[in-house]
Amino acid sequence: MESFLADLVREQRAQGLDAHALVHGDPLPEDPDWLRRVPVQMELIFAPIAIGFRSALSKAIDEIQPDVLHLHMPNNAVFWALTINSAWQIPWVVHWHSDVLVSHSQWKLRVAYSLYRPFEQAVLDRAERIVVTSPPYLEASAPLKAWRDKCDVVPLALQTKVQVTPDTEPVPSWVSERLKVLAIGRLTYYKDFETLIRAVCASPLLQLQIVGAGELKASLERLILQLTPHGAAVNVQLRGELSDNEKNQLLASCDVLALASCERTEAFGLVLLEAMAHGKPCVVSDLPGSGMPWVVTNSQSGLVLPPGQPKVWREALEALLTQPKQLAQWGRQGLEAIHVRFSIQACTQSISAQYRYAQTQPLPAGGQRPLLIVIPAKDEVETIGAVIRALGEKGFHHV
Repeated sequence: MESFLADLVREQRAQGLDAHALVHGDPLPEDPDWLRRVPVQMELIFAPIAIGFRSALSKAIDEIQPDVLHLHMPNNAVFWALTINSAWQIPWVVHWHSDVLVSHSQWKLRVAYSLYRPFEQAVLDRAERIVVTSPPYLEASAPLKAWRDKCDVVPLALQTKVQVTPDTEPVPSWVSERLKVLAIGRLTYYKDFETLIRAVCASPLLQLQIVGAGELKASLERLILQLTPHGAAVNVQLRGELSDNEKNQLLASCDVLALASCERTEAFGLVLLEAMAHGKPCVVSDLPGSGMPWVVTNSQSGLVLPPGQPKVWREALEALLTQPKQLAQWGRQGLEAIHVRFSIQACTQSISAQYRYAQTQPLPAGGQRPLLIVIPAKDEVETIGAVIRALGEKGFHHV
């Protein structure tokens, strides 16, 4: 969410919008004037608690006088908007990055979400528009079920310019005769790095580097040692946190990026776009309701595999070692998709359209919402677009 927001605001300002951001964190000397940070005092069940956020939001609204309030969720700080009179005078656009998913073993989070959900639904009720990152996520999202009429899909995006500069500490070299598999993400349960480790440790044809830190580091280290045959070289490395430049070096030098996530907490997989920007193919888990397989399938940038099956992953990755032409083709197609479908410029324009919709006359209260259903004929994309634009000019804003 943070990386996307930074790219989004920069591009919004480049396109002429006077965009500002209010976020958690300690102010930094190099912060631009459009960025305001609110220090966090504590974290409670994964949620940052910033005592000064309400007053900071109220002050920002009074000073900036925004035309639209763009709220990114999940994020407990946005609930303060429900308590500020000036916020209620502004249209709200909610950016829905992910549902709050609770496994049966996480009883604390389950209790916390029961308290969180009424405020979440109140924000969705108040919002004029809701931006969701992929069609599969919208279809599978239970919290959004009651608000589908004001949801639109705008895929995440990133800056397409990639710069890799020589580092004083170059990344460790890969073994040339093995497929170079890279994974990036927090070392947490839903990323399912265990499937990747089990797939790679069992193969002399594969190697894996994992970039990221998290609570599962020690258990993953034990698993790697346990699965590595006695006397054999370790072919899985946990790299920890790396700088952006070091990460880009690894992306530029790998053969494939792998994302084996096993829960819909992985709503989109922005790291897939990072790999595609380097012209690298992606291998992802075919997770129902997640945007991951949608991104890869629609961009034709890689392979989709069943989640949680190390043997299947090992065999599929080993097969790629003999398919350099296929890897190159996926890489080219992903790079093209980045510029056509997932560029921050196109994303910003789509979000600006949501701002315009939000600023139109609000829907009437009481549940009777105006609805126009358009049934398209085959190969009439341009005609449908023209019809929708014409209807918009005539006052139909929920088409």
